Amino acid sequence: MPTMPRNRTALLAAALVLTARATAQTPMSEGPLAFTPGVFSFDSASAPKSQLRMKRPGFAEPLADFSAPAFRPRYDLAADFSALTGACKPTGPIDIDAMSTGLDWVLSDGAGNALVLPQRWGFLAFSVRRGSKGKPGSAIAREKNPESSLFYHILRGSTLDAGPGQRPGPAGLVGRTMRALSRTELGAGATDELDALDLHMNAFRMRADIFQRIRPWTGHAPRFYFSVSRATAKNIPIGWTPDVSGAVIFYREWSALTRTWSCPQVYVNHLLLGIPDTYDVLAIAVDSRHQRLLLSVVDDKGATFKDPLLFFNMAGDFATLVPYGGKDPVSKQLELEETDTVDGVCGSDPTFTDLKYGTHPIAYMMGTPMRQEAAAVFQNTGSATASAFVDFPCPSGGVELKFFVAGWQPSGEGSGLTAWSLVGTGFESPWFVAPRVAQRTQGSPERRSLCMPDLPPGYLFRVRWLVAGQPIAADVAEAFPLGMSTPN
Repeated sequence: MPTMPRNRTALLAAALVLTARATAQTPMSEGPLAFTPGVFSFDSASAPKSQLRMKRPGFAEPLADFSAPAFRPRYDLAADFSALTGACKPTGPIDIDAMSTGLDWVLSDGAGNALVLPQRWGFLAFSVRRGSKGKPGSAIAREKNPESSLFYHILRGSTLDAGPGQRPGPAGLVGRTMRALSRTELGAGATDELDALDLHMNAFRMRADIFQRIRPWTGHAPRFYFSVSRATAKNIPIGWTPDVSGAVIFYREWSALTRTWSCPQVYVNHLLLGIPDTYDVLAIAVDSRHQRLLLSVVDDKGATFKDPLLFFNMAGDFATLVPYGGKDPVSKQLELEETDTVDGVCGSDPTFTDLKYGTHPIAYMMGTPMRQEAAAVFQNTGSATASAFVDFPCPSGGVELKFFVAGWQPSGEGSGLTAWSLVGTGFESPWFVAPRVAQRTQGSPERRSLCMPDLPPGYLFRVRWLVAGQPIAADVAEAFPLGMSTPN
């Protein structure tokens, strides 16, 4: 890949600091979760045999069956009930309504009030049921196919101003609901509905220094938590529970000795949740470490129960379902209408700069938006957005880093250039410049990838992106740099 020509470097260095914001643009995936990897389940007549579909980082990556290295948990098998026998064998097809690995971090106090720890940040990724509209002007309302798109929200109280510079950081991302993947970026079919998701499951495919952190975090062997759709609950066998209901949350546990998943067991039933057995649990985020749970529940008529996003404290005495966020429901911050329904949810805290409260494995799998360098020539105008993710190990060694940019130069949508650079301790790469591959809609995203060598534990580095018009002149915007770290 060619480095930036000297005359172009000089031109960039001489350009004025920009403060103009881009003109109104078509919806695009933006922020640190844009083009995120994950594992998803779809409600579709044309869905493949496997209920779980894995997506690697990107905007054009095809969905694939979940796979894992030898001796690792096979989550596609956790969702495949056909091999069960005896009293554990379902009497007919089982359709998964909600799922979680137990790696969710539900950021709250014991009463369900949303709470982000000091100097950290957290997000909620979610999907909505067909027919959900979102508040007028919201990311949900702007989306043509919201039921097959992935959204996320950076929780209030998050700190995203870390970094070496004095310029304002990406605090403007806090409290916003954004799109992470459109239907086409996700690879969903025209009639598909995204109805279950987990953004942590790919950690089980990562190299050992990330994978080995999972069990110490959860405190138990790998698990697969799930609920069953009300339509197929009649096929629940007696070996699972006599409680034939879509309002029961089950789990399966992986045995490293036999390399098999256990017969499903009840994690929490409708009696403990305080809801009728005719209700349906559509979404779950299970926080095994802190014994907390987020849910979406609908009644027997399919209407949202209490609030689109509910909280349950598994460790509390006489716990009841309450709106997540208490008197300030997070569902309103997500820009949902009261009649909208969440049918997939995943929460986490990817902070890698603070060790006081522990470091979640996902912190080493994605980039955190940071302040620009104090000496940076170009201001962030809000018109360019970047994300970065660690992908699976490279065949040649090391791990693949994939990083993305979307958005436009301050003058607005149009052809132009992108440039990226890596900055680490004692290291700074040149700027690598390339024209945009093609004029695309929705932010015209660009991707770069490289195999990162084995770096020392706790090595910090940043990914930087610029977008520019052509000719460049002063028509340049820099996305917020993305801070990343290797596992300590």
